[in-house]
Amino acid sequence: MAVPSRKTKQQLIEEIEALRRQLDSREKPRREEPAESLQLYETLARSSHSGVYVILDGRFDFLNDKAAMLAGYAIDEMIGMKSIDIVHPDDRESIREEARAMLKGRSSAPYEYRIVTRDGLVRWVMETVTPIRYKGKRAVLGNSMDITAQKERGRRLQDLEALEASILDAIPHAVLGLAKRRIIFANDAVDAVFGWRPGDLIGKTTGILYRSDEEYADIGRFLYSTLRRQRTCSAEIPCRRMDGREIVVRLHASRIGETLREGRIIAVYEDITQRRRSEKALRESERFNKELISSANEGIVVYDRDFRFIVWNRFMEELTGLPAGDVLGMSAFDVFPHSRDQGVEVLLERALDGATIASPDLTYYVPQSGKTGWISGTYAPYRNSRGEVVGVIAMVHDITERKLAEEALRKSEENFRAIFETAPDCIFIKDRALKYVLVNPSVESLFGRTSAEIVGLSDGELFGEAAERRTREMDYRVLDGEMVEVEFSEIINGAAVTLHVVKAPMFDDAGQITGICGIARDITQTRQLEAQLLQAQKMEAIGTLAGGIAHDFNNLLMGIQGHISLMLMDTSSDHPHGAHLTGVEDMIRSGATLTRQLLGFARGGKYEVKPTDLNDLIRKSSDMFGRTKKEIKITRREQDGLWVVDADRGQIEQVLLNMYVNAWQAMPGGGEMTLSTQNMILDELFVKPHKAKPGRYVKISITDTGIGMDEPTRQRVFEPFFTTKGRGRGTGLGLASAYGIIRNHGGFITLYSERGHGTAFNLYLPVSASGAVVDAALERQVIKGTETILIVDDEDIVLNVGVEVLKTLGYQVLAARGGPEAIEIYRQKAGEIDMVILDMIMPEMGGGRVFDAMKDINPSVKVLLASGYSLNGQASNILSRGCGGFIQKPFSIIDLSKKIREILGQPAEKRAVA
Repeated sequence: MAVPSRKTKQQLIEEIEALRRQLDSREKPRREEPAESLQLYETLARSSHSGVYVILDGRFDFLNDKAAMLAGYAIDEMIGMKSIDIVHPDDRESIREEARAMLKGRSSAPYEYRIVTRDGLVRWVMETVTPIRYKGKRAVLGNSMDITAQKERGRRLQDLEALEASILDAIPHAVLGLAKRRIIFANDAVDAVFGWRPGDLIGKTTGILYRSDEEYADIGRFLYSTLRRQRTCSAEIPCRRMDGREIVVRLHASRIGETLREGRIIAVYEDITQRRRSEKALRESERFNKELISSANEGIVVYDRDFRFIVWNRFMEELTGLPAGDVLGMSAFDVFPHSRDQGVEVLLERALDGATIASPDLTYYVPQSGKTGWISGTYAPYRNSRGEVVGVIAMVHDITERKLAEEALRKSEENFRAIFETAPDCIFIKDRALKYVLVNPSVESLFGRTSAEIVGLSDGELFGEAAERRTREMDYRVLDGEMVEVEFSEIINGAAVTLHVVKAPMFDDAGQITGICGIARDITQTRQLEAQLLQAQKMEAIGTLAGGIAHDFNNLLMGIQGHISLMLMDTSSDHPHGAHLTGVEDMIRSGATLTRQLLGFARGGKYEVKPTDLNDLIRKSSDMFGRTKKEIKITRREQDGLWVVDADRGQIEQVLLNMYVNAWQAMPGGGEMTLSTQNMILDELFVKPHKAKPGRYVKISITDTGIGMDEPTRQRVFEPFFTTKGRGRGTGLGLASAYGIIRNHGGFITLYSERGHGTAFNLYLPVSASGAVVDAALERQVIKGTETILIVDDEDIVLNVGVEVLKTLGYQVLAARGGPEAIEIYRQKAGEIDMVILDMIMPEMGGGRVFDAMKDINPSVKVLLASGYSLNGQASNILSRGCGGFIQKPFSIIDLSKKIREILGQPAEKRAVA
C-alpha cells in the first residue's frame, strides 16, 4: 500500500472543512435522490487525498483507498470491521468520548490518536468527524490523515529541545540567548551566577548584569563589533549580581547565523571571581613564599635529582658571595668541591630515598669568592604534588660565629685554667653548703695542703669556728645575690696573714645561684708598705709646716746677720765690742743651724750640691766624733769603688752626726757603732713605698748595739720634736731633719730595731750622674764691686739691711718693696741696672712672676734669687727658666759678695773679713 503524500496539518484541516461543506450542500438532494447522491458522495471520497470513511452502527460501511491504506487493510477487509478495533488500546476511551459527543450532535475539532495497522504498526492519525445521514441512518463521516512522520519529527524535536535544555541546565555557567541585547532565553545557572531566576530575565536587556550604563555600552560596542568580524569572541568583564555584589566573569559569545542582521547571540557567562581570587591568593602565596625564602635568616637550598641547585636564597648569596644567577643549574659539587669528601653526597642520596637527616658541623670553602666558614644542615626529600620525590630540600645554618665562640670559649677556658693554675692570688669555689669544691695552687701554698685535702672542707675546718662565723655571714649575703668585698686577718700556719677577699655568686643557665666564686689576695706586705707610706705622708705634712716656720725665722736672722756683718767690717779686732758682736754672730749661726734642721726635715735643706765621696765624708765625720766619745767603739766597713753621689756635703755631714749622736745616746754604758757603705741597684718594688726612683744607690748603714726601740717608738722616730730623752737632752729635730735632708736628696731612710737588740739605720742616696768629686776650699774674703744692683724684698728689715750691705760692698743700690714696684723701676732703668737680688716669696706677686716680667723687658737680665727656703720646688723651677743663681737666707756678707761676682762674671777687689 502506497503511503499518501505528506501534507501539513493545516492543509489537512482546510481540506476536511471543504469536503464537509460539499457534503452538507449535497445532503438534502441526496435524501431526495438517495442512489444518485450516494454514488456522488462515494466518488468524491475516493478522489480525496486523505482517508475518508463512514461508520454506520459502529462499523466501517464505506472507506476510500487512502483510509484502507492507512490501516494496512484492503477495503473489503475493513467493510463491516468495528472502527474501535484498529484504535490503539490506550486511545480507545478518548475515541469513545469523542463518538458520544458527536452522537449528541456536536462536531468535534480535529484530534489525534493512534491506530494499530494490520501489521501491528502504530500510526498517528489526525481525524475530523461529522455526524451525517447515511443510508437513512445516523452515521459518522470521518476524514483522517497519517501524521506519524510529523509526530516522529515533533517527538525528535521535543527530545532534542529537552536534550538541549538539559545540556544548557547542566552547564554550570550562565547561558543567555540574546536578540538585540534582550534576553530571550536563560538557563538555570543564571541563578547561581547572577542571583536571578531565569524567568525574571526574559525580555530584559543585559544592562541589569553590569555595574554601570557606561560599562554596558562599552562592552556592547566591543562585543558586537567583534562578532561582526568573527563568529565568536571572549572577554573578561566585571558584572554585578542581583544582590549588588560585584563579580568577574569570562564572557564567551557566539552569533547565531552567518551575520548579525537579527542580532541573535548565545552568551555564556563563566563566573571566575573565585578563580581570580584563588589566582591572586596563589600569587600572593607564591610571592610570600618567595619572600619568606629570600628573607629567611638561614639558608634554603633545593636540589634536583641530579643534585643541581634549583633554589638558592638570599642568605646563601650572602653566605657564599655567589648570586643565585651564577649558581642555579650548577652541581653542588662544583660550587663546594670538597663537600663530597665530607659525606654530603651520601646525605643527599639518603634524602632522595625519603629520609630526613641532619649533617654534622662542616667547614665550607667557596673557590669563586674565597669565602669560608662553618655550616650545619638538615636534608629532606622534596616532593611534587603527586608525592613523588623529585629532589632534596636543605636548610643550611651558618654556625661560624658559634664555632668561633666555641673556639674562643675553649681558649678562654685554657686561659682561665692557665690563670687559675698560675695566679698568685688564691682562687676558690664553694657550693651552697659552703664547702670548697675547687681551689687553685695558691690556696694550696697558703694553707700548706693539697687540693684534695682542702676540697670538701668548710672555713671552720680550715680557720676555726670563730673565723667560720664571720665568713658564714658574708657567704650568706653572696648566696642572696650580693657581691662582697672584705679584708681580714687570720692566723695561718702560725703567722698573721691579712687577706683581701672578693666573693661573687655563681649562676647556672637558669639564673639560679649555685655557689660562690672567690679571690683572696695576701696583702700583708702591702699593708705594711702602706703604713710606711702613711707615715711618710704625715712626715711630709709636718715638714711643710716646719719649712714655713724656718723661712720666716731665716728672714729675721737675715736682718740681724746683716747688721752684725756691717758692724764687724767697721770694728777692729781689739775693740771692746768685737767679742760681743762675734758672740751674737755665733748665736745667729746656732739659730741658722736650727732652721737648717727644720728645713732639712722639710726637704728644703739642700744648698750647694756637689759630687761627693761618702766614704771620705764618713771617715772624717766619724773620726771627729770618735775623738770625743771614747766609750764607744766605731767600726767602718767601706766598699771599694764606692759610687759618687750628688750631695750637699754639709747637710749630709749633719745627718751623719745626728745619727752618731742617736747611736751614742742609745748605748749609755758603751757599745759598738758600725758604719758601712755599699753599692746597690734597687728595683721599682723596693723603692715605690718610699716615693723614690729605681736605679743605682749608695747605702750607708749605721748600726748600734744599744737598747733598741719598741714598735710605737719606731712609728714616731722621724717626727719633729719627738724624743725619748729627758728634758734638756735634745730638741727632737735630729732624726727629723736627717729624714728631710735625705728625702730632699732623692733618697730615703729605713729602720730596723728591736727592744734590747740595738738599731740599724739604712740611708739610701742616688748615684751622681757626673761622678766627679770636687774639693775646693772657700776663701774667707769679701769681693767688692761698683755696679748698680736692684734689691727686691717685702720685708723691711731684710730690705734695709740688704741695701746697707750692698752699699758697704761698693755697689750702687736701688730698692723695691714688692714685685709691682720692682717691675716699674726695672722698666724705667733697665739700661742702668746690672743685676737684681730678688726675694722668692712675696705677697701680691711672687719672685717667679717678677722674674718673668723682667725677662720680658730684658731677656738678658741677671737675677740672684734669695729665699728662706732651700733650692727646691719653686726656686729650682725659676732657675731652670734662666735665673742666674740662688742664695739662702740668712747669708753672710762673704757668701753674698761671692754670689754677686759669680753672676756678674767680673773680677773685683777682694778684701779679707776680720
